[in-house]
Amino acid sequence: MEKEQTQVADKQQRNYTKARRVSLVFVAIIGVILVAMLYGILSTPYDSGVLAGAALSGNNQYGGKVVASNDYLFYVHDGKVIQQSKDSGDKKTIYEGDVSYLNPYDGWLYFVEDGAIWRIAYYGGQKVQIGTADKVSLMSVNGLWIYYLQQDGIIGKVRSDGQEQRNITDGSMVFTAFESANRILLATDGKNIYQMKTDGADCKVLVKGSNITRMIYTLDNLFYCDNGQIKLIKSVEAGQDDGTTFDGVAAEIFTYDVDRENRNQLIYVKDGQLRARKLRTIVHAEEEDFLLDHVSDIVDLYCVNGDLYYHDTTGKLYHMYISEVEKGFETETSLMK
Repeated sequence: MEKEQTQVADKQQRNYTKARRVSLVFVAIIGVILVAMLYGILSTPYDSGVLAGAALSGNNQYGGKVVASNDYLFYVHDGKVIQQSKDSGDKKTIYEGDVSYLNPYDGWLYFVEDGAIWRIAYYGGQKVQIGTADKVSLMSVNGLWIYYLQQDGIIGKVRSDGQEQRNITDGSMVFTAFESANRILLATDGKNIYQMKTDGADCKVLVKGSNITRMIYTLDNLFYCDNGQIKLIKSVEAGQDDGTTFDGVAAEIFTYDVDRENRNQLIYVKDGQLRARKLRTIVHAEEEDFLLDHVSDIVDLYCVNGDLYYHDTTGKLYHMYISEVEKGFETETSLMK
């Protein structure tokens, strides 16, 4: 009897030891997984998943010389980057140099100078180079990722801390412009427009054209100019067409905005006239077209918070304040200094 009890106790002890060993192995595995997860979180920069670029698509297409954050307007004038307070209107120079593609994001102003990507704080200070690219011709900041086009037509990307720099196209197609939003890239080679993922995968032709000179991708709608005609591809990523049509516009200088009713409108230049065309919606059966002002020698068109900015052929920058009134607009234009 005593022997049997001893055998039972030994068996129980062995079972306990085995179970304890299994438990310790399980706890160790969980610990390794948790440590790996914690390391991944701490070693990888936080990505907010920003869907839109820091600068408006239309502003990037004109060289990014006028942009805005929540508190400031930034613009290039006479070889200087000017910061203007939206509240007080006070202006100050925060940088001097031949810069383009201003992109404000999270307290930093990113830009291209001498083919490289740089950033400074909103208030100025020492510039810091981002990555090693030295032949950048276009740049868009999307959260903690910066997408850029090189002079050889290759699109690349780099983290805003300069890490994980890579090419996302292989050079088999020479791109001339791109836009990044809604976690996709739209790029053109001057003839067609292509859609791809932000790592360059699944590249496909979105638009077959012949002479693409400009494209603006906003709110998932793509406006593009082919042979002097502005056309529209609606809901590129979501694929949710509202059933409305777009008549098209014969113009090459244009930008996009929404009015106070959140109605899409194109601002464009035609025959020396700066005009606004409100597009069809499910409650607006027809397009409406309005004259804003007579202009001459205009070479670009920026939209910031409903106001317009444009340069003439002499390099002068103008600000047009727009106030919507019943059945039209009232405008006031001033020269920026």
